[in-house]
This record gives sequence, C-alpha cells and structure tokens, in this order.
Amino acid sequence: MRETSNSLVSKENSQQPKQFRGGTTKVMKKKLAAFVLATALVLPTAVPAFAATPSDAVGVKEQSAIEELVALGVIQGYADGTFKPNNNITRAELAKIVVEATGGKNAAALMQNVKSTFKDVKTNVWYTGYINVAATKGFIQGYNGNFRPSDNVKFEEVVAIITRAVGFQDKNLMGAWPYNVLVKAEDIGLFAKVTIEPGTLASRGVVAQIVNNGLNEQLVEWDADSERFVGQYDKDGNAVILISKLGTSTTEVVKGISISNNKITFASGQKTLASNYIITGGKKLGDLLGHSVSVLYNNDDPKKVLAITDSQSEDSAQTGTLNAELTQASTRVTVKQGSTVLESVYIEPTAFVALNGDVITTASYTIASGSDVTVYLNKAGNARAIVASKYDVKDSLFDSIVAANATAKQRVITNQGAVDVDASTVVTINGEAKALTDLAKDDVLNIVHNSAKLASKIVATREVVTGKIEAKKPQFDGSVAYTVAGIDYKALSNSLDLTKDAEYKLILNGDKKIVKAELLVPGAADNKNAVILELKNDVVVIENGIYDPTNAKDQIKYYSIKEDKTITVNVDKAVFADQAAADMFVGKFVEWEFNTNGTIKQVKAGTDVALVGKAITEKTDTTLKVDTDGTYNVNANTVVFDATKASVATASDRKVTKVDYASLAKGYKVHVIGDGTFAKYVLITDKAAADKAATKYGIFTGAYKVETTAGTSYAVTLDINGKSETVSVTEAVYTAANAGAATTYKPANKPFVKLSDTVAANIGTINTIALVGYADVVGAVDVASNKLTVSGVEYVINSDTVVYVIDKDNNVTIGGLYDLTSAYYNAAASYDVAVGADADNKVAGLAVAKAVSIKKFN
Repeated sequence: MRETSNSLVSKENSQQPKQFRGGTTKVMKKKLAAFVLATALVLPTAVPAFAATPSDAVGVKEQSAIEELVALGVIQGYADGTFKPNNNITRAELAKIVVEATGGKNAAALMQNVKSTFKDVKTNVWYTGYINVAATKGFIQGYNGNFRPSDNVKFEEVVAIITRAVGFQDKNLMGAWPYNVLVKAEDIGLFAKVTIEPGTLASRGVVAQIVNNGLNEQLVEWDADSERFVGQYDKDGNAVILISKLGTSTTEVVKGISISNNKITFASGQKTLASNYIITGGKKLGDLLGHSVSVLYNNDDPKKVLAITDSQSEDSAQTGTLNAELTQASTRVTVKQGSTVLESVYIEPTAFVALNGDVITTASYTIASGSDVTVYLNKAGNARAIVASKYDVKDSLFDSIVAANATAKQRVITNQGAVDVDASTVVTINGEAKALTDLAKDDVLNIVHNSAKLASKIVATREVVTGKIEAKKPQFDGSVAYTVAGIDYKALSNSLDLTKDAEYKLILNGDKKIVKAELLVPGAADNKNAVILELKNDVVVIENGIYDPTNAKDQIKYYSIKEDKTITVNVDKAVFADQAAADMFVGKFVEWEFNTNGTIKQVKAGTDVALVGKAITEKTDTTLKVDTDGTYNVNANTVVFDATKASVATASDRKVTKVDYASLAKGYKVHVIGDGTFAKYVLITDKAAADKAATKYGIFTGAYKVETTAGTSYAVTLDINGKSETVSVTEAVYTAANAGAATTYKPANKPFVKLSDTVAANIGTINTIALVGYADVVGAVDVASNKLTVSGVEYVINSDTVVYVIDKDNNVTIGGLYDLTSAYYNAAASYDVAVGADADNKVAGLAVAKAVSIKKFN
C-alpha cells in the first residue's frame, strides 16, 4: 500500500483493479504492503551510500527523496552544500528536473543551440535545451507564446508535469484542469508524504518528493482504439517504471539481502553495486526479498547497479499464513488469508525458499503450518519465491539501543534479551514504517531474526490504556481479564495481579493483552495500609464530651500510608489482649480490617510486617534494585517515606514522613510495598550505607592499576550486558587477575567471572574474583513462571538476567530467554552453560540468576 496523504478524493478499493478512462480494465502496478522480511548478515557496505546529504535537508520530511534524487543526478543542491528545501522553484529549474528524470539529458545537450518556440527563451542559455525537450515531449506548456522561465511554479503545475511524464496527457483525462491531473496524481500515488495544496507556490522539497514518487510509477500510454490508458510492460510481463528511463535497466528478483564483496544477489546471479547505489522509495534491502525490482545501471565498464526500485505487483503475490507445513518435498504451497484458504500454487523447480531472511540452502527443511508467508508468482501463476517468517521473540518490552562497536553490531535491548540490528532491519510501529530511533521505552516488540541473531523485522505495538480497574474477571481458559472503562483486557501472564479500584497505565500488545501495568493511583484498599507508632491498652477516653471510667478503649496512633498523615483512633479494648500484646505491633507495617461502619476492627491476621529493611543495591530514575527482592519499576507515582523513626524508644518522637524519591541512596535499607514488579510505596528503615558492594557477573576483559601521588588504585573491566564497565577492586583481585591473564583469566577466552565483596574488614570493596563454573545441560526453561533448571538446580530468571552467548570462535553476543530455550532443545554436547547466582538473593526460596553464559562448541 502507499503511504497516506491528505486525500483529495475517495480512493478506489485498493484490492480492486484500477479503472482507466474507457471500459476495459488494466491493473496498475501497486506497491506491495504486506509481509516483507529484512536482512541476513549484512556487512557495512550494505548501507546505500548516498551522496552527501545537503546540510539543511537533514531531518526534513523530504530528506529521503532529496538524497535519492541527488544520488541519481536528477536534482542538485547549491555550492555551499545546502538544498534550500523551503525555497520556491522556477519553471526553468523544473524543466531541467523533469528532463533529467525522464532520461533526456543528452537530448537537452543536443537542443541547447536550437531556437526555442517560446519568444522569451534565449538560445544557448543553461536552460534552453531542457525547455526545448520538455516542450517537445509535452511535459510543459507556455503562455501565449512565452515560457516565463524565471516565474515560480505552482503546486498544481508541478503535479501536472510529473503526471504527464508518467504518460497521462491532459487531453485524455476526464474533468477540468487542474482537478483532472490532481485526481489522477492522487490515484497513482504521487502524493505520498505530500500535503495537497493547489494554488500555492511549490517548494524545492515538495518538488523533490513528487518527482521521487513519480520515478516509482508505472509508465502508461493512451490506447486510441479502446480510449483508455494502458500500463507498459516488458517482454516478461513486468511493469516498466519511470526510473528505467534514466539509463540501462533490467528487471530482477531479489534473492539475497546479504551484501558480500560489494555484490548483491539476484535470482539471475550476483551484480556489483556502484559506490553510491540507492534503494528508491525509502525502502530497505530487507523489504525486497523475493520482490521483482527494476535495476538501473550506471555507465561504468562493466556497468554497476546504481538504483534498485521495487516493482513488485500486489496481484503477483499471495500473503497470509501457510495452510500446511512446507518441506523440501513440497510441490505445491497453499496460503491462508484469515479464514479463506487460497487455491494451492505449483512451486517452480527453480523457486527459492527463505525463512527469517535466510535463503534456505540445506537439503531438507520444514516450515511449520501457520508461519507468516508471502508467495511470489511468475507470469504463469506459479511460485517463483516463497518468503516465510516466524517470530523468535514475542511480547518483549523495549529497553534501549546499544551502539555498535569494534566487535559487535548495534543492538536492541529488551526484557527478553538482545538482538543485533543494522541499517536493513525493518521497523514498524503500529503498522507504520519507522526508524530504530523511533522506538520508545516499553514498546511491545515481536522480533524476527535470522540464524545469526540479526533482526530482520521488529514489529512494535505502542498502545497504552489508562484508567481504574473496575473488575477482575477469571476466564474459562485460566487467564484473568481486567475491566477498564467497560472494556475487558486479558493479562498476558497470571503473575500480573492488579488491584480493584486502583488506577493503572496498561501496556498492551497487538492482541490488546496486558503485557505490563504501572500503578498510577492506589485504590481505596490502600486506606488499610498503616505504620503503627503507638498503642495504649485499656485507656479511659472522653467520648461525646462524657467521661466514663468504665469506658476503656485501646488507643492507636498510626501513620496512614495513603492519606500521608498521623491519625489517633480509639477502638474496642478487645482488639489487644494487654499492653504487651499491643507493643508487639509498634513500628510495624499493618493492614487494617474494618467494621461495616468504617471503623477499625483489628489488624488483619497475618498482615503485620516488621520494617526490617533490605539494602538498595542500585537506583535509577526508573528502577530500584533491592537486595534479595530483585528489581522494582518506579515512576512519578512511587511514594517514598522516611520511617527511620517509626519505632524509636520515645513514643512522642515516633513519626513517618513523606520524602522525595531523590532522597533514596544506594545502601539505604528500605521496605517496599509493591504491586507486582512496581514499587508503590518505599519506606526507608535505615540510612546507614555500610553495605557490601554489589556482586557483579560478566565477561572479564582486563585489569589495570593507576598510580598517582595520592596512591595506587586497582580496577578490572567487564563486559556487562554488552557494555564495558570498570569496577574498583582490591590489590589482591588485581594481582589474581593479572597472574591468570595467560591462563585462567585470559581475555581472549572470554572468561565468565564473579566479582564479590566477602571480607568484613573491607566491606564496600570488591575483594574476590572467581570463574563461574560451567555445567553440562539446561534441564528446563519455564518462560511462563520465569524458571531455569541447570544440572538439576532451579533458578529464577527475570528481566535483569543477562544471557551471554559465546560462539565457538569466542565471539560474545547478548542473548535472551530464547537462547536458553534453544540450548534446551540442542544436544548437551554442543554447549556448556554457567549460571551466576547468589545464595542471599532469593525469590520464593530460589536463587535469582543474575547472569547466564552459554558457551557453544559448534
């Protein structure tokens, strides 16, 4: 499908053949907008080398069009390196552009000294030949014998000229000018990325976009017998497009999207790329696997590929899912579109099959039924290429992008691990083509990657629902749905437990299931949460102005978490048996149980929790890592309290105070009241910071010392989650690392190590380095419950677990849960696995795996 513009008229159903003036139907070339796959392993030369982008064209809407036209030599910038996209354009300049775009440069040179038919066009001026050619071909007209070369051009005039260049002549278009050409231009797609503004002067940027759109259009001609426009096709039935007029061109089928030795692979063989080759229309090479393309060559000897333009007809492709598995023995392929099963298609013996961007070359293969697929058809209606994909990563949450370095490609980091990306990775957000840099935190990603873990396609969903949880509804399939604003949303995982009446920000996937929830406003149930500051048993109180010595109550002074205030209430004296029993609750976090009239009845059984804090080991603006608890997500709605004086000896000094999140510091001890993985309330219990340095796991890369007048410091460097991190260590660690530099800790071997703080006298400093031992086998991977079993030991895995994959050549990449699953299904002899986990960091009795290293042997 085409990119949308502000539509001038209602377009015809894109699935129907286009009607051209007359009665007979011809199918115009349409852009294939369905399933496409991106690249296999692509070397740096895979990035099209545009001529230098004019400095003032960077970031403008028409940047891609300007780059392509400059590279093709159709349009030029100015000597100072600018393009001036907002400047108006003259009629003489437009004549040159349309002649260059239609391959008439040589003709213009021949007609440079020919007297023009226009009275105001001088002979042998820079524009003379271009105006002569444009007028001869009927692209451009004059005014009463004059051309007005210096006049600025109106929007509709530009549209008319490019529409004529495609082959639509005004006299054969229905309707009055200029609406006849505007309607036709809209119909054929000249207004992609263009705002339709008839009557205004056209800017250079708008002209560039319209011309660039025109280059991708099929040429037509008027058939006088049938009185209609008909599309032009080559001898093989491929659409002939305007860009083919720029030079020698052929129609090819893209068979490979891996660039090797500056060559691209077509079905007919490999072709050499020019240094400034381009892929027109804003496409990426990864978009074109299996497509028919128009290939334009330069004038080098031998000729090299200058431009590749998608010419794939939507009518010559079937897109959907495989209705049955496909194997090397299959002679026919059947596509299912929704509930409709299409007629099976014969597979040509010369057809190629690709899965996730890799063309299959093995003697045997199986592609599962239900896999996404596009079948490309030849003129006989048989399959000439079958391009299939399946998502390797589903419903992952985007975290960040890590830049490429000398040893690793650019990476996209998600809560399920990392994948490599490059310039050919196709990214869509809510179905619209986007750049990698457009991805935002917590976009829900489905990812297709090839065998080298290079992402060919990233499909992002960005859909957020905010509102109060009106109901919690268990479903027949065992899942749970939550009602917001009258609409039910299923939770992707039952581990998500949301509170009724609380307001949440729900992150949804493409199926509108809840992948993540962030608490915004606590529900009424949070009125039950309190910290008890003082309890007095059997206190005689004055009620309603009456003193009654027989009216004894238990008096409770507590801090209300939600209301952020200290409250004193009198309750029935039966709540606490005696003062000793009451004192047991002082300084504890509790949940009240209320009477039907709203008064406090008692502490709800089993809800009293001593505020014994756990140390903060890491703090960022969005996460809070707490020793043994793991990592909590935080946002502007996380409320922090200073509860360090909640249980001091003097009752009158006991208090809880609300403070800013900025008040938290590494080493503080806290009690976190969470809602799933979200930190709803954080209570500081101790501000002492004499805690152990956090244990670190990573790939050892080196050790060094720095000597200054102030003394000597020591450090080691680790690759932690794809980033180089320097860690301060003791001299003993430095010495041990250097002593083993040629053996145990040889960086070239990518040793997986643990750095820890174990000596009480040196608390706060890393004083131990050790290799993490490899085991033989992954026993089980339970993604639903986040559990990993290695050699009989069960671990918890979470979004913070880092997975390192070390190949047989000791290259390290960051993987994810899918790598653990892959290892589980592979032969035990093909890999070893090591788990970095601490005994003092447990969830539900199981150690949390901070890092896992998979070492492959083949």
